[in-house]
Amino acid sequence: MKLVPVVNLVPHYMNDPGSLTKRLKARCDNFHIIEQEKGKLDPSTFFRQTILMNNQSSLILARSSLMSEDSVIVNKFCELGDKSLGEQLLFAEQNVKRSEYSFFQVSQLDRDMINLDRTEIVYARRSYFRWQSNQLSLLEIFLPDAHDILRGER
Repeated sequence: MKLVPVVNLVPHYMNDPGSLTKRLKARCDNFHIIEQEKGKLDPSTFFRQTILMNNQSSLILARSSLMSEDSVIVNKFCELGDKSLGEQLLFAEQNVKRSEYSFFQVSQLDRDMINLDRTEIVYARRSYFRWQSNQLSLLEIFLPDAHDILRGER
């Protein structure tokens, strides 16, 4: 996957600081999360990749990486399965600070990661979360069907 920083405007709903999962759940008739992969990069760094779906439509490809030595936080993260990272951890913990977003255009999306039927521009946003001694990076790739839903076209 290749990310190119975006210098022009991105769709307004990509700037919303709240829970993306909450917004999608409110607009989708069969929202669900599929955990594609998770693992450990080193003794204190863990990763997870999920796809947020509506019925059979892929909406968001999300990659998160947690740096933590707090066993409670690590266990919560590693046991998320098909649950929302935001609802279970990021928006549930006290004093979590989120960075500003960085926006990107995805110029190459690995076809083995996700199959796209549409050829529209694919945008992504990255943000970082910090609380206590924990740090988490989150990359969210907005697939074409997500834009339709977030714009209210479906």
